[in-house]
Amino acid sequence: MKQNARLTNDILDLQCRSMRDNLLFYGVEEAPKGEQENCEVIVKRICSAKLELEDDILIERAHRIGRRNNVKPRPIVAKFNRFPQRELIRKNAFKLKGTHLSIGEQFPKEIQERRKGLYPIYKKAKEDEKKASLVKDKLYIDGELYIDAGSETPEYEYP
Repeated sequence: MKQNARLTNDILDLQCRSMRDNLLFYGVEEAPKGEQENCEVIVKRICSAKLELEDDILIERAHRIGRRNNVKPRPIVAKFNRFPQRELIRKNAFKLKGTHLSIGEQFPKEIQERRKGLYPIYKKAKEDEKKASLVKDKLYIDGELYIDAGSETPEYEYP
């Protein structure tokens, strides 16, 4: 049983590492069905026009993910050649506040679910003017790892 859990964690870690250089761009309108769109150009245009980044952004590849639907546009996943560029873009995403666009990190589904459960606690800590950060699937509040009070070894409890 322990070996199975270890293998599962190893696979999850490999998935995270393979997505490390990726960012997701949400809210970008899609070209009508049947028309081609160049996602790399779209991402570069967002970086220069909206994020005011003049650097030559190097993108390995960019494409839409998921199935097309008429409700909302699919996100664009962009894989950057250089991690520092990816971080520069991520850290400037606050400039999109008030627009229909947003930028986020890409994680495997399992990590996304864990983050979804931690986000309300993260938000509450921020409202209480605590220093909080979500790193992968871990939440840190005032520098201490948050562990749910329901777990066996609570290191930090947040009401």
